[in-house]
Amino acid sequence: DSTVDLGIDCDTACGDGCCEGTNACSGTTACIQKDGDNPSCDGTNACDDAGNSDSKPVIANGSCVGDRSCYNLASLGGIAPLVDNSCKGESACYRLARVATVGAIQNSCVGKHACKRLATDGMMYMMVGVDASGGSDVMVGAIRDSCCGENACYEHCCYVGYCDGTPKVGLPECGEDLISVAVTETCPSSLVSKSSKSGGSRTHGTSRGSKSSKGALPSSF
Repeated sequence: DSTVDLGIDCDTACGDGCCEGTNACSGTTACIQKDGDNPSCDGTNACDDAGNSDSKPVIANGSCVGDRSCYNLASLGGIAPLVDNSCKGESACYRLARVATVGAIQNSCVGKHACKRLATDGMMYMMVGVDASGGSDVMVGAIRDSCCGENACYEHCCYVGYCDGTPKVGLPECGEDLISVAVTETCPSSLVSKSSKSGGSRTHGTSRGSKSSKGALPSSF
């Protein structure tokens, strides 16, 4: 990490290239690609409280599009290193990897609740001595070309109170990769599409503000 004083708010940093919508990036700690043609973190609470100070996910290529699409993603010490052209749809990756570790997500999790609460709170089980995923600290591996369609991977390997910590029927065991599985729609799907915009540039930064509140960006990223 490097430390800089950006001195600008989220509106100024993103323009029309990312963090669009009410509280889209409120409390977010992530590296978000700026792209006016294909913005990421687009929707009400789209990336609200995503990431954490120890693990800043890279969110790129039109990811986290839709209301609450990446709300709480990889929060509270969770890890999800890359979200690439993924998490499109209402609550598509809602609380994915919260207090848990998940691999890179690429061309996946498209559709309403497609990966909602996937691997949520897995580390909490490990903290109290429960074997969460075959002895691994990874609750779900890489997710690639998978989980497209409504509820496709909903609560897969979720460990929070209302889940039982087991894989979704028909999916690999917890701790394993999801590669070309649970596809009820084409991956990547156009279930969530954006009209073309001009003037986009491609830079990265860390956001801790919202379009509506104009919170200041952090000093480190």
